[in-house]
Amino acid sequence: MSVNRWQVHRAGILNYWYYDEAEFLFAGGRLMLRGSNGSGKSVTMQSLVTVLLDGVTQARRLDSFGSQSRRIEDYLLGEREISEVDERTGYLFFEYKREETEQYVTTGIGLHAKRGTGRVDFWGFVLENGRRVGKDFSLYHLGHDPETGKTVKIPLSRRELVHAIGADGQVVSSHSEYMALVNARVYGFRELGQYEELMRLLIQLRSPKLSRDFKPTVIYEILNASLPALTDEELRPLSETLANIEQTRLSLEQMGREEKAFGQLCQAYTAYNRSVLGKRASLLLGQRERLRAAERRLEAIGGEQKEAEALCAQAAAAQQSLTAEESRLREEQKALMSNEAFQAAEEKKQRLDERAQLAKRREQKAGDYAAKRRRELTLTEDLRKAEAACEALRQAAAAALAALGELAADGVFPEHAALAAEATAETADDALAQVFRQRLKAWRAHLRAVRAAFADIGQRREELARLAQEFSEELRQLDVYKEEKAQAERALGEARQALVAQYYEWKKAYAERLPVEEETKLLGMLADLYETCDWQDVTEVLEAAQTAAQQRLLAQESEVQLALAALAEAREASEAEVAQLKEAREAEPEQHEDVRATGARLRAAGIPCQPFYEAVEFKKEVAPETRERLESALTEAGLLQALILADDAADAQLTEQDYGAVLRAGEPVLMGQSLCDYLEPTPDEAAGVTKERIAAVLGGIRVALASGAYPAADGGVTCIDIETGGYAQGCVSGHAPRAEGACYIGRQAREALRRRQLAAAETRLAELRSQEAAQQARLDEIAAARAGVREARRAFPEETACRTQYEVARAKEAFIAQQAQRVEEKDAKKKERQLALRERIAALRELRADDALAAEDAAYEAAERELEEYQQELAVLFRKAAELRSTQSMAARDRDDLAATRAEADRLRGEQLEMEERDQWLAARVAALDEVLARLDAAAIEQRIAAIAARLDAVPAEVRQAVREEAEAQGRLERLAEEAEHLARACAERRQLTAGAEKLVEAERAYAFLPEEELTPQGIERLARSQSGSDADTLAKRFTRVSNAYQESQSVLTEYRLVLQTAETELALPAGLGAAETMAADSAGAEGGAPAAVLFPEDWQALREAAARQLVLTVSGSRKESPYKERAALTQRLEEQQNLLSRQDQELYEQIIMNSIGATISAHIYDAERWVSQMNAIMAQSETSSGLRFHLSWKPDADAGGETLREVVQLLHADPGALTQEDRDKLVAFFKDRVEKARAIADADDKSADAWSPAVRDMLDYRKWFAFQLSYDKGEKIRRRQLTDRNFFQFSGGEKAMAMYAPLFSAAYSRYQEAAPDAPRLITLDEAFAGVDEQNMRDMFRLVESMHFNYIMNSQAVWGEYDVVPELNIYSLMRPLNAPFVTLVKFHWDGRMRRPLDAGAEGSGKTEAADDADGAAG
Repeated sequence: MSVNRWQVHRAGILNYWYYDEAEFLFAGGRLMLRGSNGSGKSVTMQSLVTVLLDGVTQARRLDSFGSQSRRIEDYLLGEREISEVDERTGYLFFEYKREETEQYVTTGIGLHAKRGTGRVDFWGFVLENGRRVGKDFSLYHLGHDPETGKTVKIPLSRRELVHAIGADGQVVSSHSEYMALVNARVYGFRELGQYEELMRLLIQLRSPKLSRDFKPTVIYEILNASLPALTDEELRPLSETLANIEQTRLSLEQMGREEKAFGQLCQAYTAYNRSVLGKRASLLLGQRERLRAAERRLEAIGGEQKEAEALCAQAAAAQQSLTAEESRLREEQKALMSNEAFQAAEEKKQRLDERAQLAKRREQKAGDYAAKRRRELTLTEDLRKAEAACEALRQAAAAALAALGELAADGVFPEHAALAAEATAETADDALAQVFRQRLKAWRAHLRAVRAAFADIGQRREELARLAQEFSEELRQLDVYKEEKAQAERALGEARQALVAQYYEWKKAYAERLPVEEETKLLGMLADLYETCDWQDVTEVLEAAQTAAQQRLLAQESEVQLALAALAEAREASEAEVAQLKEAREAEPEQHEDVRATGARLRAAGIPCQPFYEAVEFKKEVAPETRERLESALTEAGLLQALILADDAADAQLTEQDYGAVLRAGEPVLMGQSLCDYLEPTPDEAAGVTKERIAAVLGGIRVALASGAYPAADGGVTCIDIETGGYAQGCVSGHAPRAEGACYIGRQAREALRRRQLAAAETRLAELRSQEAAQQARLDEIAAARAGVREARRAFPEETACRTQYEVARAKEAFIAQQAQRVEEKDAKKKERQLALRERIAALRELRADDALAAEDAAYEAAERELEEYQQELAVLFRKAAELRSTQSMAARDRDDLAATRAEADRLRGEQLEMEERDQWLAARVAALDEVLARLDAAAIEQRIAAIAARLDAVPAEVRQAVREEAEAQGRLERLAEEAEHLARACAERRQLTAGAEKLVEAERAYAFLPEEELTPQGIERLARSQSGSDADTLAKRFTRVSNAYQESQSVLTEYRLVLQTAETELALPAGLGAAETMAADSAGAEGGAPAAVLFPEDWQALREAAARQLVLTVSGSRKESPYKERAALTQRLEEQQNLLSRQDQELYEQIIMNSIGATISAHIYDAERWVSQMNAIMAQSETSSGLRFHLSWKPDADAGGETLREVVQLLHADPGALTQEDRDKLVAFFKDRVEKARAIADADDKSADAWSPAVRDMLDYRKWFAFQLSYDKGEKIRRRQLTDRNFFQFSGGEKAMAMYAPLFSAAYSRYQEAAPDAPRLITLDEAFAGVDEQNMRDMFRLVESMHFNYIMNSQAVWGEYDVVPELNIYSLMRPLNAPFVTLVKFHWDGRMRRPLDAGAEGSGKTEAADDADGAAG
């Protein structure tokens, strides 16, 4: 079935440029504008196309060469130097018509401008429902020019246009709305982008620019751009999959970041747990070692006790022996001491002892003096070092203070300057340190608060970004729904147009059967079905038309049936009449039934009677005229049918039920003639009336001659005038009208009348039967017409397609409403978060109002790090200051000590001098005593006395030694007993401590926070020895690292909250063991001698402290888990998501690409190849006069993959079911490579799925995989030679034109393939085929015709009169130099000859000066 395509039928210009009103009628969609330069042919064409297609009136659109020198207002108002118009409203329009039906649609634009304002008001319109400009619709109304007094055409304003169009079209105010409207009503591109591409191509095609930069490479670019790109709908499965994959990737990255953050958290937590276990294991190991040591000591005490008991006995015996010896020696000494020599010896001894002691004292004093001197030197050196150290400490403190200043710079610690002003090495005391620490603590709290605010803002921004992403996704889905609704509405519009087209087809077939009086209304309903009306409204109009048609037919049927009934009745009467006439012996005059019944009754009663006309006969000599006059007079006088009775007395037999006239025998006419002279009796024996009775009746009626039309009665006698037909009867006279002749008087006359009546009745009967048959045929026709009405009604186009699309659109409206609600909710949530974010930002701005740090978390994080260094350097400062104070104090003590030492050295020197004097005296006294002893010879006595004295001196020491040894042995025994008792208690308590420590270790093992190898006994022992140095501070620091690790990862772990719990292992504590304070008191009591509740309170305190540990839990929602479990679950989810991503990748490459995008691209490539083949087929028939033929190839581009692409294209074209796994792998590898490249490009910029779409679209743009190449044949020698730029420029003008136009026309043809099947294919050519020779010119037109283009061409020389052009309207534009008007001379080419275009032809326009010219005064 051929497509009933739209074609451009008429173009109109009103009040535009130098046209007043002009119309251009197309011949089969073809129009040629001719004229010299400046005539306006280019202006006219460019003002129609593409302006009337998309409404764009930019200056570059109005010039073939893209110049912007003249704007639309210049065309509307005319050039200032020529036109006197300063304000104007004008119209341009296209009228489209279906090729096969009388269906029309008009699209046009209105413009209004005022010179000097730079503003042009625009509106576009569509006119439908059969209304046509210049036929039943006008774009202007007539007015009166007050200056000239002439009638002028005043174009409609926009408001007037809206009112005039009403429901038969639409008026829009923007170019985009107009473009969408024209596309929807006429061209039917699925996407406006395709329509815009067509506009760009038409503009480029309009001006080939042969003389400028045009070469094959430019043609290739145009051809490549003419191929359809992948649409959003075609990319939708891929885009959705990519979005899912990217979402999974982002989720993976987030989970990866979370997993890494959990790793850092778990690493810090593991270090803490390892320290906890190490500390507990160290306690256990220590307790075990101490227990073993106590047990070994307890075992050794038994041996020591035995040794002490033996030593005690030995010491007691020694004491007794020494006491006895001392008593004996004293008695001997007493006897010897009374001798003079002994006394001298004793004094000498005393003096020697004194001198010895003095020597010792002198030696001691000398030593003390030397020591003091050394001490003085040392103190001097120490003082010098202390003073040097003080100076070094001052410098170190100053350096620390300077370092603090550097660290506090750039806002790291803004209060440093004020505090540092008071801080010197001497003033940096504990009070100032406390102030520093307080201020530093406050500032660090401020930094943490700001960082927390930054983190909060960061989280809120991430949440806002997520919400924005969700909002964008929801908005994108809303756009998808809107686009789907728009597609459904476009499909609905197409279905409406198809319905209107079907109506015209229906009208063509059924208009006579079912005329629609409200056709305009019906067309409006069809065009706006489900928008302003429902199908029920259409049905009502159709039913009204059907009802009206049926009523008309029913009325006709009723008339025919009535006529048939009347004809049947008349026929039956005629048939009865014929039968009666056939049965009757003779004709009878008409008489009343009652009169006829009276005669029958009388005959039935045997009463003789006979009608007058039967009872008489004309005499032979009576002339026919006389007979007629006589019978007419008798008939008129009522005598013809009167009964003649047997006699006058028979009247008595008549009753009231009898009717009619009765003739009596009157007085016989004696003078003159009577009826007896003209009539003779013809009695009927059966009637019983005698001849005489008849004669008597005849004799009583007088016959007059020439007595006038109304004779007078003579004496009451009935009189008949046989010449005039007059009669007189009593007081009545009359004149009978003429008849054809005598019919009833005389049997032959009656028989002749009967035969005539029978023939007439049979004729009437035949006519009645013929009329009845005709009416019956008419009735059949009406029945057929009624059936035709029903058939036409049944054949009326269905609204199914419209309803389907309408329901789809309504369904999409529901989706849109729901989605809009979701978008609104997301938007409200986003705005709420934005408001909260702004509030947080304002709070942060207020919080850091005076901060000098950069407004970013990194700056505050760096400040915190620098504050750590600051704090360390601050500690250095105050440590140096403290050391300085200490060193200064030491130096002061050294000075005091030096002074004291010097004084003491002087004192000792004085004492030395005194001792030297005493020693000299003693030496002189001993010498004197030696002289006495030598004289008395007391050496032997002195020797014994000395021995006794020596022994007596030794014995007490030995006694004391024995006593001491005994006491020591006894004390040792006591101590060993106490130690044994203590050790017994200690071992018991150590066992309790060891059990507690084991419980702590087992509890820690039960947590299973560490690897299994570390929880074995060997692992625990190694850990205990490696962690032996851990203390509470170490644990606190490591736990602080756990908190810090969470704080550092808080921006990542946004969905997790850290919960810290203190877990304490329950221990069996000894009775009386309380808190740490109680333990300390117990320890103090034990030191004071009171019995302690426990022996090892510090161990118990350490054990108790180790029993308490911190547990870290992460909370997500209602789930609370250990970081290790959360990390394991996260790792598992990460693996699952990675597997999911892998599956999605597999689905992408094997399902989406193979089955969706691959098939789509294959279809596009196949269409392009088929299109190239079609173009080649066309170009193969377009051989130039020089034998030049062109061939277009479209092959894989070597730069894009060449052979690989060729193989991929072959695989794409193959049956998917026939592909081997190797083939599928090649396809997957090819597409995977491109998608991965797109991913790399997107990742380089932005990792969102939105960034993927352009990159993927670009990488999967099959048009970039191929390259166009023109080759040519020329004659028999040159075959398929590549058309390079060099070869191209060696061609003749015609050959260049063929090389150029063939592919460009193909490009336009390809663009129109994307439009609706019934869309017109309109192109324009400025200076068409300039420079092409005559033979090639014919080929150009044949090429245009082969593609079924509608076109507007202009040229100075070309007429377009070629046999390949079936018809063409040619308008010659003539405009004298600077004239404000244009004259049109019109011709028509019918394929054989050119002739003037009939001025009365549709669309020929108004003539201005001649029948073949029309134009407009500017």
